[in-house]
Amino acid sequence: MIVVGAGPAGAIAAYHLAGRGYQVLILEKDYFPRHKPCGGGLTYRALDLLPFSIDPLIESSIHSFRFTHRFKKEFIRHSEQPLMVCIMRDRFDQFLVDKAREKGADFMEGIKVSGFTETFDKVLVHAEGQEFAASFVIGADGVNSLTAKTYLLNQNIRKGIGIESEVRVQEDQLERFRSMAGLDWGTFVEGYAWVFPKADHLSIGVGGPVGLARHLKHYYFRFLESLHMGDVEIISFRTFPIPYRTGYSRLQASRVLVAGDAAGLTDPMTGEGIYYALKSGKIAASVIMDYLEGTTTHPYSYRQRLEDEVVSELLSAFPLLRIFNSAPALIHSLMRKKSRLWRGFCKVLRGEVRYSQFKDKMGRYSFLWKPLIGLATMTELVRKMNFKAKKLKKA
Repeated sequence: MIVVGAGPAGAIAAYHLAGRGYQVLILEKDYFPRHKPCGGGLTYRALDLLPFSIDPLIESSIHSFRFTHRFKKEFIRHSEQPLMVCIMRDRFDQFLVDKAREKGADFMEGIKVSGFTETFDKVLVHAEGQEFAASFVIGADGVNSLTAKTYLLNQNIRKGIGIESEVRVQEDQLERFRSMAGLDWGTFVEGYAWVFPKADHLSIGVGGPVGLARHLKHYYFRFLESLHMGDVEIISFRTFPIPYRTGYSRLQASRVLVAGDAAGLTDPMTGEGIYYALKSGKIAASVIMDYLEGTTTHPYSYRQRLEDEVVSELLSAFPLLRIFNSAPALIHSLMRKKSRLWRGFCKVLRGEVRYSQFKDKMGRYSFLWKPLIGLATMTELVRKMNFKAKKLKKA
């Protein structure tokens, strides 16, 4: 097997395949460890997918959230149960690759894949003047995946954009966010800003639609200013694309499968991608093994499994996103006043409630779901049309 890309999706697929005794080669264009723009928030449902502990990598454990709306109206909500943990992606990704190598996978870094050729019973992968042959290829090569582009597996995916930075702050400010994450919403249409604490610094970022990319940097620095942290040192500052799947489409072409960001598997509500990367990588490995070991007679069940277990849930998030985008000030107020909404937020983060369950939780009022989504969609469109950069500047 050849895995293209050594992020969470590729590394966990390689881990499971190599653990079953298959020959696995991971091809990675960068050199590890490498910096990856990412807030580094890891949910407990993502931790549950890992067949090993990552305790040495955990930089902080999140029990509280600091919410602001347009940089104001601050309040803090606390949970007795931990909601998520924070990690550094360079260490996390290296750790996953090392685990795959312990199982017997080969790892070649600094090798950029340039193309593919298929024969009757294998796929030839061309990279750096070399040719590698495999029974199956898993494309886990990120948001700009060559694998997905080559096999037209990149349909129904739109891109958002984010800025992620690592920031050194004074000790009192680091202590302030020791077990607390921060969110600002309502300032940037269809976007939000975040703070995640690490062991010796903070990860601070913003995200939003590509169409408003030119305003994103201003939003970032206004958010940073609103945190009132005094003197800070920005260690790294990077812009990165965020893929969102907007509909069902092909995820496999014969002996080639795509996973993680290459398949557009990012939560449109939260921007989380690590869980879906791990989930899709694990499913890809499982489908290949089932076929080769005779459990199923064809290798094309990947799309169906991924749609049932991942894509349908991601698509269920869009109606909720429209509701939020239509009235962020109201949602902010309700989050402050209504403990039930806060508990629901915590359950979503912990993976105890799925987006597809929200309609059912309306009970006898579920008949209002479609009219509510219709109204929210119209209101969201009006907000987009009325959004002006000057509103951001005056926030």
